[in-house]
Amino acid sequence: VIPIGASIAMGAMGMGLLTSFPPMSNLLRQSSYRLLPNELVPIGDAVELRYREVISADEYRMELRKQGFNDDRGEWVYKVSENLLNVIELINLHRRGVINQAVLYDEASKVKWSEENVTNLLRVTEAIPSATDIIAFAVREVYSPEIAEAFGQYQGLDEVFEKAKEDIIAVGMTKDTFGKFWAAHWVLPSVGQGFEMVHRRVIPVRGVGTELDLEKLMTALDVMPAWREPLTAISYNPFTRVDVRRMHKIGVITTEAELIDAYMDLGYDEEKAKKMTEFTILYNADPEDAEQTEDDKDKARERDLTKTDVLNGYRDALLEESETKTALAELGYDANEVEYYISRINYNKEKDETDSYLKYYHDAYIRGVMSHNELVDKLNGLNLSGKRVEYLFKVWDLERIARTTKPTKAELMTFTRKKIINMDTFIEEMKGLGYPERYIGWYQRTI
Repeated sequence: VIPIGASIAMGAMGMGLLTSFPPMSNLLRQSSYRLLPNELVPIGDAVELRYREVISADEYRMELRKQGFNDDRGEWVYKVSENLLNVIELINLHRRGVINQAVLYDEASKVKWSEENVTNLLRVTEAIPSATDIIAFAVREVYSPEIAEAFGQYQGLDEVFEKAKEDIIAVGMTKDTFGKFWAAHWVLPSVGQGFEMVHRRVIPVRGVGTELDLEKLMTALDVMPAWREPLTAISYNPFTRVDVRRMHKIGVITTEAELIDAYMDLGYDEEKAKKMTEFTILYNADPEDAEQTEDDKDKARERDLTKTDVLNGYRDALLEESETKTALAELGYDANEVEYYISRINYNKEKDETDSYLKYYHDAYIRGVMSHNELVDKLNGLNLSGKRVEYLFKVWDLERIARTTKPTKAELMTFTRKKIINMDTFIEEMKGLGYPERYIGWYQRTI
């Protein structure tokens, strides 16, 4: 018989051996569980299993009893693990009218929110304007209610708010904030329309108080202040080319500098404006009849006949260019005027030549003598612009389609006599040639 002390000592040594040698302890534990599998499911897993209906309520209660929980406490654990709506979700439900404020506070308390904090959170989650919105409100006078009211920016607000109240509250927006968005939402006239209203004296550039004016419109359109006056300045029409020429002719515009400025206002660069100035001076030295003064007409009569003869001689190749220049100089024309007249004759000769080619090409194309590709090559040789070539094809193609040769009256009568066509066809074709029924009847009797 082994003494009790010795047995205890040997047991302690055995436990120490197992503890100091984990594989041995694991093997012993695994063998024991294989024979007696009694490990319990953790409480959290048991709750999850019940929610997922893997185990029944009774099985859940039995599992928790084995861990020391009676049925009431087991239900407490089960219910406290239920997911609750967070406070933001509860606020959204309240704003959408699903729950009232009392239910909001009650449910929020279950997720550890006090009534005071929920009230503050309601305020902090209200929809507010962004920085961009605030700028838009400012430039559209939303922060100046008396101006916005005068401009009619609040028209329809109350009616729309009542209709859309549920949606507005649901997004967390107050009526005051919605009113600001409403006052800023209107479509504004464009800057161009604003200029037109100024030109027609519908509005002033700068008004008084709440008066509509261009300055307020450009502010609302976010036009940078530095550009407002320059934009307004260029909105006015400059003199037309004809205006410039005529004002120079009668002495309203007297200097070359004024002419250059006037042409640059029309969009010409300085070089082209100077050339336009030279042209104007030369043109007004020998203006068209409609623009001549009585003095011009008297002076022109003295030289016109001889000048015309000389220029016609150059046009008809009876005079060389050098001879023409000498003759005009002897008539008192300066070098610029002589150059202009020569240039104008040369231009007209080139134009006449181009027109002659175009007439020939037109007839050849619509009669089918010349193909589309051949015509393209010919027109390109005339150095015409692409737009003009496109226009010519559009017109000539229509003529080509419409140019359908029909038999003459005499040919129709011959076709009828030879029974190539019947009398009904003869009558229809004669109508197509424009003959009335009375005359057609007369021709029928001669067949």
